[in-house]
Amino acid sequence: MELLQYAPRRYRDETVYSMAARLVLHDISISMSRSSQNVFQNKNLQLDSALPSFLPLLAEKMQCSCDELLQQHSLFPYYSMFANKRARQRALSTLLRGDSSGAFKALGLLANRLADESHLKYCPMCANNQKFAYGETYWLRAHQLPLVSVCAEHKCKLIRVPRRRKHLLFPEHSKPIDYKFDAVAMKIADISRDLLNSSNFDNGKLLKGYAARLVGRRLATTKSINLSKWFTEMSEYFVSLKAKDERVSQLLSEQSEHGFPANVFYSGNSSHHPIKHVLIITFLFEHFGDFVVNYSNTSTIVDNQNLPELPKQSDIDKAKHNKVKQYLNQNLSLRQIVKRANASAATVRNIAKRQGVQLTSMKRQVDHTTERLITIKLMVGLPTERISLQLGVSISDVEQVLSGQPEIKFLRRRIRNYRKRQQSRDNLLVTIGDLKHLRVKEVKKKCYADYMWLYKNDNAWLFNTLRSHSFPVKI
Repeated sequence: MELLQYAPRRYRDETVYSMAARLVLHDISISMSRSSQNVFQNKNLQLDSALPSFLPLLAEKMQCSCDELLQQHSLFPYYSMFANKRARQRALSTLLRGDSSGAFKALGLLANRLADESHLKYCPMCANNQKFAYGETYWLRAHQLPLVSVCAEHKCKLIRVPRRRKHLLFPEHSKPIDYKFDAVAMKIADISRDLLNSSNFDNGKLLKGYAARLVGRRLATTKSINLSKWFTEMSEYFVSLKAKDERVSQLLSEQSEHGFPANVFYSGNSSHHPIKHVLIITFLFEHFGDFVVNYSNTSTIVDNQNLPELPKQSDIDKAKHNKVKQYLNQNLSLRQIVKRANASAATVRNIAKRQGVQLTSMKRQVDHTTERLITIKLMVGLPTERISLQLGVSISDVEQVLSGQPEIKFLRRRIRNYRKRQQSRDNLLVTIGDLKHLRVKEVKKKCYADYMWLYKNDNAWLFNTLRSHSFPVKI
């Protein structure tokens, strides 16, 4: 039996998604969308985002500060741990303004092109303990970290649950417990958990520590790194993880032009996905304590003069361009070249244009009648997922039709903007009607996301509406 709650509860190490989902669940309404609208003034929030955009609203509901949510309940400390100070500050300010994608971009997570976690994860023993102690279960931060598949506390495998944006998910109790896992999985879980609870690292000092350990492992000298040997040994060490995780397979693929693991050394100011650092730390060090000691003693182990010499970025880019040219000569399609050469579509198109090569279009899987129906539905602004279901084609078929129609892309952006504008206007008017005291501060507080969107994109209507309702407005 679940306990009735008269004040929001926060559990230790509970995720932001878990708290937000529980608030929405306890709002008695006819649907999740309506409950989300009631709680957060927005029915389209992605509650399970790794860097959620609704932290100020949630902090108000949970009666705590945004900083508490960020540091104790979100994955922001993990994703920002290896970023430089300027990138962290920019990501933080962007996130608190409600721009989740901007925070990802500021931390370099989008540029790394590594997929986000597709599942929520929980430990069956943790879930049993939570149900016994509190009458309900919740998601833990340490379990949601990338690559983590084992509970570091109970040493059992985590149960994976596919993310479902329009459904509220919570761990189930009384599930079977699996203790079968390899030592590498346990080591990654331990190191990731300890990293989450650590402070930020100085990038220059971190790279010196890596270099010193590489020399100690005979994978480098004080003059150069044996990239081939390092890559080969890492591939062998993570062979089981490569088979289970597409991101590790992508980074440690022989056909990849990422330059990983050596590319972490190329620039002291560049931001790399934490997954890269976790893999390097797990491979080079016996445990987290070994890594911390090495990092702390770096200044006495190695100096700037002893950093191994690495291949230039221009050489890496040249190798990638040569690979693209090779695939162009083989008459492969754009999508095939992007996948095999690990290059962006823009890069492939530019190289093809310089070489005077006509890119091959993949054979379409839909007939002209279906293509026409897809085009019509795209023009009225239907989501690609809904078109796919209605016509019985794949989403990639729909997107292929859309990719050749720049005018329709522009039209769909206008439609989305119009719908968002109408939704935000309606929500603001409802909020104004419910207020007893007509103050702009109260309106902004009650519907923060809609108010900020209108302020940025429709401020003339916003100011006129506030004035018409006797709000004092300063322009």
